[in-house]
Amino acid sequence: MKLLYKYFKGDRIFWIILLMLSAISILAVYSSTKDLQYRVMFILVSLAVVWSVHRIRYTRFYHLAPVIYFASIALLVITLIYGATANEATRWIKIPLTDKTFQTSEIAKISLIIFLAHLFSEYQDKLKEKATFIKATLYTLIPCGLIFLDNLSTAAILFLAAILMMFIIGIPVKYLLGLAGSMILLVAFVVGLSFIIPQEHLPKRFSTWKNRIENFTEKNPDVNEDLTTNFQRNQAKIAIAQGTENVIIGKMPGNSSQRYFLPHRESDFIYAFIIEEWGWIGASLVLFAYLWIFRRCTLIARKCNKNFGMYIVLGFGILYTIQAFVNMGVSVTLLPVTGQTLPFVSAGGSSQIVTAAAFGIILNISSQEDV
Repeated sequence: MKLLYKYFKGDRIFWIILLMLSAISILAVYSSTKDLQYRVMFILVSLAVVWSVHRIRYTRFYHLAPVIYFASIALLVITLIYGATANEATRWIKIPLTDKTFQTSEIAKISLIIFLAHLFSEYQDKLKEKATFIKATLYTLIPCGLIFLDNLSTAAILFLAAILMMFIIGIPVKYLLGLAGSMILLVAFVVGLSFIIPQEHLPKRFSTWKNRIENFTEKNPDVNEDLTTNFQRNQAKIAIAQGTENVIIGKMPGNSSQRYFLPHRESDFIYAFIIEEWGWIGASLVLFAYLWIFRRCTLIARKCNKNFGMYIVLGFGILYTIQAFVNMGVSVTLLPVTGQTLPFVSAGGSSQIVTAAAFGIILNISSQEDV
């Protein structure tokens, strides 16, 4: 056991939660796609990333934070100009010498959190000053604005995480309320324009946002409307209804009928798929896993003696908890379709690898002698 603790440092409960989510991911994704070998290999790669990053002392990121931040901005700009397009969105760049792509907004998410942690550490004695708030706001709006052009939900989640991070560390509430109100008005204005301007004259992503809002607010959607967000939401409802016929255990793993009809069942709608096969036991297990991740992050942050580590843990905890709840909210049709994955559970490439790196940093922070 001592040998195990020697090589797997950090918060033990956090490790247990990650292993549990990994097991859930293997079972759920395999059941939905029947591709066990690929999923197991990808989970092992993700855990290897967690382990490798958790061996790197987090303080090394302090001086690298500006470099990482501006490199992520450059990647976002390159993606907008030369990126690969899918579903009318340009979010990926091709990895050299391969046919694979990488979603650069995932790097920007953790880069912003690390950079804000660096900034607030530098200005620890000036957190109440307006100049610090303005700097943090500008540094937040740049990546969020670049991501917003092709991925509204990711930009919104990242912006909200940054706002909550500022609130927790002591940025004056009056500044944050003003910023939040301004952004809400801006988004409302943009969305309003999409309903006023004829659809043929709208940018493609504006049309997508408009359609998703209309589909979400439609009282009597067409159940048979194929290949639309209405179809996705209705198939998710069917999956949940079938899973709750036996409230406790669902239809049991491997017995899903919605694997043939529910789009993106292994990624965007994996929570609905879990409810179908595992009932409320599975649904509650996943829900409480993310709540417990946030709980562990707050405990780790409280024990930090260094502000940089504390701010990183809080930022990552907030970011991935929000993302998880957005994914689950979409799956149970409480929110419009967003395309957000369930962290460390959904099938995905860049999202899971970057999330693994973020969790590795959290584990390293929890393992340091001064924590």
